[in-house]
Amino acid sequence: MIQLKPNYILQLATSRKSIRKFKNEPIEMEDIIYAINTAIQAPSGANTQPWRFIIMTNGEFKIKIRAISEE
Repeated sequence: MIQLKPNYILQLATSRKSIRKFKNEPIEMEDIIYAINTAIQAPSGANTQPWRFIIMTNGEFKIKIRAISEE
């Protein structure tokens, strides 16, 4: 079992940052694939791996999806 320092989890949780302003620059596909491959490694209940990933690069389509999801 990994031994964590007593305050490690608290320090990790309290030092995180929320980003609400993003640059209007495209993300390299290689970086997107890396992030997805990293996320796939996360544990899931009973190893069901219930996630699905959709990569959207069309800006207008992303705006429409966001509007629909915020209704």
